[in-house]
Amino acid sequence: MEALALSGALKVLFAVVIAGLLATHGAVMYHRIRLMMVGPKENRFDRIKDRVGRLLQYGLGQGRMPDELVPGLLHIFIFAGFMILSVRTLELFVMGFGGYEASLHHIPVVGGVIGPVYSFVKDIVVILVITGCIGFMWRRLVSLPKRMQGMHHWEPVAILCWICGLMIFDMLHEGGYNAVAVANGREAHFGLGLLTQGMFNAESGATMWKAAVVGHSVMVLLFLNYLPFGKHFHVITALPNVFFSRLGPKGRIEPIRNIEEKFEQLETNPDLSIGIAKVEDVSWKQILDVYSCTECGRCAPYCPAFSTDKPLSHRGVNKSIKAAAYHKYPLEMPPFKFGQKYAGDEELVAAAQAKGAAEGKDAITALGNGMLIDGNDGAVWTETIWSCTLCGDCEDRCPVFIEQVPRIVQMRQYLSMIAGDIPAEITNYYKNIERNSNPWGLGPDKRADWIAKAGEGVKVRQFAELSPEELAEVEYLYYVGCMGSYDDRSQKITHSVCKILDAAGIKYAVLGIEEGCNGETARRLGNEYVGQIMAVTNIQTFMTYGVKKVITNCPHCFNTIKNEYPDFIEDAITQMETPEITDAYKGSAGFEVIHANELAHDLLMSGRIKLDRSKDIGRVGYHDPCFLGRYNGVFEQQRDLLRAVGAEVVEPSLNKKQSYCCGAGGGRMWVEEHAPRVNHTRFDEIMESCDQPATVGVSCPFCLTMLTDSSKDKQVDDKVKVKDVLEIVADHLSQPAAKVAEETPKEEAAEQPSA
Repeated sequence: MEALALSGALKVLFAVVIAGLLATHGAVMYHRIRLMMVGPKENRFDRIKDRVGRLLQYGLGQGRMPDELVPGLLHIFIFAGFMILSVRTLELFVMGFGGYEASLHHIPVVGGVIGPVYSFVKDIVVILVITGCIGFMWRRLVSLPKRMQGMHHWEPVAILCWICGLMIFDMLHEGGYNAVAVANGREAHFGLGLLTQGMFNAESGATMWKAAVVGHSVMVLLFLNYLPFGKHFHVITALPNVFFSRLGPKGRIEPIRNIEEKFEQLETNPDLSIGIAKVEDVSWKQILDVYSCTECGRCAPYCPAFSTDKPLSHRGVNKSIKAAAYHKYPLEMPPFKFGQKYAGDEELVAAAQAKGAAEGKDAITALGNGMLIDGNDGAVWTETIWSCTLCGDCEDRCPVFIEQVPRIVQMRQYLSMIAGDIPAEITNYYKNIERNSNPWGLGPDKRADWIAKAGEGVKVRQFAELSPEELAEVEYLYYVGCMGSYDDRSQKITHSVCKILDAAGIKYAVLGIEEGCNGETARRLGNEYVGQIMAVTNIQTFMTYGVKKVITNCPHCFNTIKNEYPDFIEDAITQMETPEITDAYKGSAGFEVIHANELAHDLLMSGRIKLDRSKDIGRVGYHDPCFLGRYNGVFEQQRDLLRAVGAEVVEPSLNKKQSYCCGAGGGRMWVEEHAPRVNHTRFDEIMESCDQPATVGVSCPFCLTMLTDSSKDKQVDDKVKVKDVLEIVADHLSQPAAKVAEETPKEEAAEQPSA
């Protein structure tokens, strides 16, 4: 098929255009990569095997896309098109110089198999891509889900049309070939080319073939050059972003190393920052995050702040950081200078206008100097940063693994420790925990008062009261936490845990007045310095008594001691300087931490406790705490415990990994919230989707407080009880003494949860 080839002059022009477009793209990408390097370094090149596995599962495998079935499938269709049709694009480039004889159909020996098979697969993918484009255009222009309302849609619609154009070029290319093939007595290719073959004769078919080769190639390269300037940059950056995503415990906040030295350096180095304040404080991975934001809005609908009209849009934060970076470091290419102006995030502006903010600021007035945090004149509003509950739902739903929570915490670190720009309630909170190591500022001597209220038959031992012989028998430290120690309602959970441990004969002790706040809330509010002091102090107390295993019923304590205390063990050892105590902890990976739900479940399975099913508890709508469920994967144990007492467990529409936050996380427990309130929204959702259950089950003192307040605010507390699962278990213990292990066969105990 000699006629199917570009002329010599056209080949030269084709080569010049390709070289020019590739050079332009390379120059732009060089700038984008340099911009990633202006911030602090970050090691994301460890655990390569795990990273490759995540890339295969969630990047190439699109693992999170089906979480939202219809848009997920539409995206998979288009993604499959990019992956499979990239081979077609390379083939067309090659045919531009070598003619049709350079196609896959003419690979020596195997071309007769590879060519037809690939063409068949390619045609299926073309249909899927067109289907995906039409589906997304429908969502953008007609159905308009809430998260897409108020946005500009011209760019994505134009890109979808562009993609459809590439698919049409491919069909015309095949039709042109078929017309020439038939005219020359050869067999036409089976597939979509048959639909367009009739449009051409031999001469026009050859012309169409050439036009399609050149047109497709140029369109692809123009698209490639456009990508770094729009939201579709994720086509290039999404897979690397998944590969370099954070590994390790989901609930862990990276500590600021040598924080005291950094404070000392601030005096002589004004450019040094603690936390994130300006573009130069954003690491290369965080810049890659904002490059990779698809603006799909999956982070929005179930975000506690966004869904209750607070001025937080994680998509908006991504756009604002990117805009600030582009303004501070504009793209310069001689003889042109491309400056990207930013019109502001529609969601942030809408939220400001809804609140009656003067002039409806777009939060982009300070971009000239690259400041990200500067009251409401920075790229990101201060109020936006304080609105987040750090529940992590946004990260769990993000298909490209953008890390929102660490960035919010780092911005709070600047606001708390450098700028002092914090809500008044947080100022009081800091004073209380620094003076008395609890949020209320109550005396440390009252931290063990809950023990006297534990009730008859419950004997709680404190480490300081134990003899060396008794200390050697202790298996667990029961870390009670601030809520369980001071809050009257939460103390009932604490008493319940003690009853369960006593019933099973568990050897445990508590620290009493020696226990301090775990530092979790201080760190998440941005006061890393105080949070680290609290962590190190507690660890040293643990070491003093030789603690290796810890029980806690508060998910915030659980997550902190399990996932974050290992970061501070070496600091605790260094500061303690008592080798006779600390040698046993050198090189330690941390403490063995178990949530009381997990332990109670293990005790039930092993027959060490037995539960009475005769008390009718009815239907229980169970609410998953963010820090126990989403962050640490503890879901089924508490449900098994509820079933073991005869409860009918009813799931809210948002449950388990996708549970909706109670509103207390990230320090929001101690900050006043304006309506609509997150806890009210969650309570209403539980009531509606669980068909008005008699009991709302929780596994967190914070969730207990927030949902109890909701039931009272809505005046249904006389009809709906909010109870911790451990309270329910303690109420249904069939024997108060540790005799169950001998009396209950393991087979019988193992059957109880599913009975």
